[in-house]
Formats: sequence, C-alpha cells, structure tokens
Amino acid sequence: MAYEIKRFPFDGTVDADGHVLEPPDLWENYLEDKFKSRALRIKVDENGLEYLEINGKPSKRTNKGSLGLMGAMGEKKSEA
Repeated sequence: MAYEIKRFPFDGTVDADGHVLEPPDLWENYLEDKFKSRALRIKVDENGLEYLEINGKPSKRTNKGSLGLMGAMGEKKSEA
C-alpha cells in the first residue's frame, strides 16, 4: 500500500517541525582527540549504501541506505 500524504485541515497551515542535521563529518572534525575513535561516522558499504557507525560498529537503529532521507540544511534537493 502506498503512503498517502494528507492535507492539513486548515488553509495556510505550515508544518514547522523541520529538522536540521549536522554535517556528516562534524564529529570526526570537531570532537576532542580522545573521543574521535568512537565518533559517529557515516560509512558506505560494498553496495554503495550509507550507514551510521557508532563506536566502530554499524548502528542497530538505522537501516543501510536510509540516511539520505534525513536531509541537511542548505543542501539542494538534488544534492541531499
């Protein structure tokens, strides 16, 4: 079954629940040296799918290939 996007019940309603994400290399570049080995990282697997790595291990909370769905502030739609 396809996902259906529903209209808000009032004209002019704005969804202000936008999300801003940090740049993918934030933790590797700005974390104190003593913590960098455990930093969050975005990695790419052998199939070209991005995944989140935490403390050197793939995250169990995200699916490979789904990180691009999170978007990023200032990115053009074609770059996200």
